[in-house]
Amino acid sequence: MSNLDNKITCSCEACESFQESYALRLRAMIQKTEKPYVCDMCGRKFEKEEKLKRHISTHTMVKPYMCQICNSSFLKNHRLQRHMRVHTGDRIQCQNCDKSFLQKTSLKEHMYFHTGVKPYVCDLCNQSFVRARRFRQHVRSHTGEKPAHVCPICNKILTQKYYLKEHMYIHINEKKYICDICNKAFVRDKKLQQHKLVHVNKKLFFVCEICGKSCNHKTSLKIHMLTHT
Repeated sequence: MSNLDNKITCSCEACESFQESYALRLRAMIQKTEKPYVCDMCGRKFEKEEKLKRHISTHTMVKPYMCQICNSSFLKNHRLQRHMRVHTGDRIQCQNCDKSFLQKTSLKEHMYFHTGVKPYVCDLCNQSFVRARRFRQHVRSHTGEKPAHVCPICNKILTQKYYLKEHMYIHINEKKYICDICNKAFVRDKKLQQHKLVHVNKKLFFVCEICGKSCNHKTSLKIHMLTHT
């Protein structure tokens, strides 16, 4: 044991073993919530390589369930129904406040704020978090480890190099994604795709032959027709 610059250090086997165990616990906590395997085709992330491989195979499969508005296709019917909320504006309403969500998983995470449940708990200091991303940031505070992808301008943390590159367009105000219908430009491709739905919804209307009510997709018209039977 020595005292150097008012810092106490110890090189005994017991301390070295403790430090190694401490580091392993930190690594294990981070890995619980990390998803390092990313699909190059759609950007979806997975915690295991086997799950990524299984997912990639879905891109080559026949997807029989097709959206009649934007022609997106899906492997399963329930995924098509979930997608349709984008067009219809149908959202899952929180019973405790006025917020609503497109996906059940988003609602589930939101409910933690009402219940006070924080499922991600640090094994080292018992501090708990609602979101996995905040939990990972906290765990790194124990190790001093810096996240791999940090914006040098605003210090925002990004999970992937691609996301950091896309984020940087905000600072340089470069809008490289352009709508081929109205020429409106966007920083992110995701925002462009969301914008295009505006044009789609303006073009397509399904009109009830009985009362003249117009619907923005065929499914809504079918549901409406039940009111006349």
